[in-house]
Amino acid sequence: MKKLHLALTLLTCATTMPADKQSVPLAQTAIEYAVKLFVTGVCGYVVYDFGRIYGWWAYPTPQELLDEVDCRTKKLEDYQELIAQFTATEDDTKEDALRIMASNASFVTSMASCLFYMQKLIKKIDGRLQSMRSVQENRDDAMIAQLEHHAAMLHVQADIMERIIAFSKQHAAYFKLYSLEQKVAGMCARELQLYELFKDDATRLQTELLNYSSYAHVFRFGLITFVRTLQNLRGECVSALARYARPYPQMQQLLDERAVALYQIEHAITATKQYTDLADKYEKLSELRDEDRYDIRYNI
Repeated sequence: MKKLHLALTLLTCATTMPADKQSVPLAQTAIEYAVKLFVTGVCGYVVYDFGRIYGWWAYPTPQELLDEVDCRTKKLEDYQELIAQFTATEDDTKEDALRIMASNASFVTSMASCLFYMQKLIKKIDGRLQSMRSVQENRDDAMIAQLEHHAAMLHVQADIMERIIAFSKQHAAYFKLYSLEQKVAGMCARELQLYELFKDDATRLQTELLNYSSYAHVFRFGLITFVRTLQNLRGECVSALARYARPYPQMQQLLDERAVALYQIEHAITATKQYTDLADKYEKLSELRDEDRYDIRYNI
């Protein structure tokens, strides 16, 4: 920084000198020197950071390593539920663990990042242990044992996390199923809630859907739009059940229940007089010329 300050001072002095033959070369030299110092400093910091991460420089002290172990251990707390679910069952699909991962889109990515830094920490500990074991006099056997214990613990955790990440890649189909289930739940939240409350009372279900449906009063032909949405979502569920769901019995049951609910909601709406009258109006408007179909183009 002192060199950079000196270079900038020279540059300031150079720019205030009379514009003779000597001032231009001096200004250019000061600018070039300042730029070189800046670039060298930036590159130095980048190289230093990479070296620190990969352990190119001198290894940290044992206490610094123990402090970093504490930091990494705290970060592992975010994954303890997942690790517990993953290791608790011999089931090949481990749906409970998959659901935890699928419930947070960045969960696997953040775990991979945590694993990366944990592996770097293990390398740093191994490097420090090597140097500590090579000391003949005043060797700190207690600290060596402590570092060995933490290194072994980290190795176990890192191995489990590697297996979980690899497992998530093997079950990409589950994440598609989960995403679809969440899509259905999000787009039809109100209607699914009404269905669960009144599915044993068809008349009440129809009344509630017509009065409180998310789509019923938004547009003139909102019910028709909603019925099409129900049909499309149900089609996606049926297709996904056939293609992906067989290995995942819990998700298969949930998606099957969603498909049934969508069909029942659709049937409840299409059986009402309000819907049939609206469908007749829509059909008649569809037969008009394009310039006379404003109601359809802007009200669906």
